[in-house]
Amino acid sequence: MNRDLLRLIYSRWWQSVALAAALTAVTGCIVLPVPVNYHTHGSRKNLRSEDAQWLVRGQTTRKQVVLRLGEPDEIEDDGSSVVYRWEKIYLQVWIVFWSAGGRDDFGRDYALELAFDLHGTLTKHALLKSGFKIKPPSSLVVTNK
Repeated sequence: MNRDLLRLIYSRWWQSVALAAALTAVTGCIVLPVPVNYHTHGSRKNLRSEDAQWLVRGQTTRKQVVLRLGEPDEIEDDGSSVVYRWEKIYLQVWIVFWSAGGRDDFGRDYALELAFDLHGTLTKHALLKSGFKIKPPSSLVVTNK
């Protein structure tokens, strides 16, 4: 590459950094995205997306499912289908403005839906996951005034 072009790119990069720092200082606002990976408070913690792999149609029984995963979150009156639900947070966005601040959590809802025949054998299963959405923070965020 040409030396002048490299100098131009380098100076533009520094100008961009300086502008971002100046805007932060003037507005007093800092936005900090933090990648995380945890279950929400009160969410089922014994399930992951990969856990649906051991389910085999025509072989896995309702009893095996309950012994491995515990009581379901939803169950049909006749026991023909059950649902296990859990939530995970994947991103926290912290916003600090002068002396106040807050946070938004972004995550997904999961549902493992299982259907059984009259003998209690698995007939179908589906792992459903929502798109990313804002979830209320699982802990209180204290702000100074």
